[in-house]
Amino acid sequence: MSKKKVLIVIIIIFISLLGIRLFQTLPEKLNANSNNMRRMMQGEISVKTEKVQIGDIAEKEEFSGTLYAKGKMLVSPKVNGQLLKMHVNIGDKVEKGSVIASIDPYNYQQVLEKAQASLAIANANFNQASDEWTVAEREIENYRELREQGYLSQSEYDQYYSRYIASKSKYDISEANIESANAELKNAQSNLNACEIKANWDSSEPYRYVGERFVEEGVWLNTGQNIMSLLHIDKLTGVIFINEERYPQLKRGMTAEVKADTWADKVFAGTITQISAMLQEDSRQARIELEIDNKEGLLKPGMFARINLTYRENKNTRIIPANAYYTYEGVKGVFLVNPEDRKVQFTKINIGIQNKDFIEVLEPEIEGEVVTVGQNLLSNGRIIARDEAETKNNGKRDRK
Repeated sequence: MSKKKVLIVIIIIFISLLGIRLFQTLPEKLNANSNNMRRMMQGEISVKTEKVQIGDIAEKEEFSGTLYAKGKMLVSPKVNGQLLKMHVNIGDKVEKGSVIASIDPYNYQQVLEKAQASLAIANANFNQASDEWTVAEREIENYRELREQGYLSQSEYDQYYSRYIASKSKYDISEANIESANAELKNAQSNLNACEIKANWDSSEPYRYVGERFVEEGVWLNTGQNIMSLLHIDKLTGVIFINEERYPQLKRGMTAEVKADTWADKVFAGTITQISAMLQEDSRQARIELEIDNKEGLLKPGMFARINLTYRENKNTRIIPANAYYTYEGVKGVFLVNPEDRKVQFTKINIGIQNKDFIEVLEPEIEGEVVTVGQNLLSNGRIIARDEAETKNNGKRDRK
């Protein structure tokens, strides 16, 4: 068979299949057109409706935020020296008061021993001066009596009194030397103890985690040089920025739902703790801080977060779909459906909370169905057709 004949056969088959399909769909189209003509003759309009509900509604807004550690402490040594050992690494759990790094203590040990020797010398000098002063006190009393009885001239008495004053001064100096030696010993002991760098913080949490390490073992450390950071992450701080329109609606204690892309199925609880007293001039936004519960340790500082704030919330209230709210002849309201004759009546409503899905109706107390799609085709008293899908569903329910 030639290629031309094959092509003709294929065309004939295609035209035959197309004719069969048109023949099958023709009754449906004729029936649909018939229904549309009947509705037009009767003044019916095809629209979509939904029922007025009693339920919960909340006014929420989602913000993009960043998570930070609730508490962050930079650890630094109080003395200079060579770093001998780091006892912890990034991610390690650190208990309060534990040793996390060590500085070579040799020089500070020598200073301590010298201070101990100085204190021993000061104590010996003090004991000697104390004994001499005790003797001088007894002698000056005797010389005073002899002077009063006339057995001792005034010049002789003055010489003995000068010796007494000198012994008293020596005693006072030796006493001060003991205090100075004790201070030096205390300082030397403190410096030696500081060679063991410990994890201490003012807050009450019993442990923290190592966030970063800034130095390696063997380097020379200077006083105040940061060697690592310790983080408190049982609670995190979430930071968002909010515009001036929403700013007045915020208050401390407002709750929030926090989500992170890493844990898409989990919702974490958050609470507003800090509200900036100013808006930034360039963006007209204010910094808001939230405390986020992270006892499971799933969230980490630096993560991106989606934070949903709830401004207002009402429960067991009358709500309608948001797309039912319509402006008709300059008035905002809804088209209510009369269940008996399927005629619509536009009703003005006062609304409360609204979000992207639903609107709260404060008054009047409407019931039944409202039109959600096709309001532009309606006017008061128009008859609407029952949605075919709804009719089928109602029929199924009746059959059950």
